[in-house]
Amino acid sequence: SLSLLDDGIDPWHVARHFELGLLVTLGYGPEIVRCVNCQRDLKAVPNPFSSSLGGMLCPDCAGLDPGAIRLSVNAQKYLRTLARSGLSSVIGLNPSAPERHEVGQAMLAYLRHVGERDFNSLRVLGTMQPAATPQQAGHNPSGS
Repeated sequence: SLSLLDDGIDPWHVARHFELGLLVTLGYGPEIVRCVNCQRDLKAVPNPFSSSLGGMLCPDCAGLDPGAIRLSVNAQKYLRTLARSGLSSVIGLNPSAPERHEVGQAMLAYLRHVGERDFNSLRVLGTMQPAATPQQAGHNPSGS
């Protein structure tokens, strides 16, 4: 993951890729296509992510976990794309700040639940921001 950061890839995408990959490797990949309870395909509506149940809940089953984190349609699409097609499929995407927050909170809550602890390394990786390009930093590479 650190080499990806050196390549200039948005640290937020790298963190989500690392988190999801870790969960899948450990055998705890979250259910993000169907309701984790009733197994019905999720509709394109905001749905809650239950860290204690291991994935998304449909509106009919949402009451099973009042503490579940609501994910917007775009946040759900991001997770599904990352899970299905990997990091290269999402690096061109620019989720909004609320979408980033939703996805980040859901992944962190699930990792905490699965690991039964807080992971300092994930917190550090999650707080990293992309480096500014010279133009963003106000530098003019042409020297004028």
